[in-house]
Amino acid sequence: MVRKIEVGSGVAAGVLGLVALAVVLLAPLVAACPVALDAARHCPVATHQVSLPRAGLSGGEWAYLVALGLLPLAGAAGAVLDGERGDKRGLIALWGGTVLAFAGCALTALGIGLFYLPPVLALLIATYAAIVRRSRPGTPAAMRTRPMSDDQRGP
Repeated sequence: MVRKIEVGSGVAAGVLGLVALAVVLLAPLVAACPVALDAARHCPVATHQVSLPRAGLSGGEWAYLVALGLLPLAGAAGAVLDGERGDKRGLIALWGGTVLAFAGCALTALGIGLFYLPPVLALLIATYAAIVRRSRPGTPAAMRTRPMSDDQRGP
């Protein structure tokens, strides 16, 4: 049951990540002035809304948009891979995608990060399911983390 939750949350995170990327790229989110600004840096006429690609983003802003769009997809792929096969690479992709997508979402929480909140929450659910699956008593030993030995614990 927990595997199904992990895989389902991963698929949901991937779909929600694609929707968020489409909204961020296509929705008119930025106010633009059709004429030159006056001396006080105010628009003398009414502004209109344009999409982010039409707003003239810099290279760093494009890199941030691409990264924020790809991180939930990487985490979603990791959730599906880990949930279906129990692969460690899937677990690494799930955790890496979740942590980095959460950090990117938090950095711009009052801007475009808000659009990436649903896929990040789905990734957090998938990550929690991965933890629960590995901590259950009926889980095969290969899927659980090994306890530290006395030699590793130290004095």
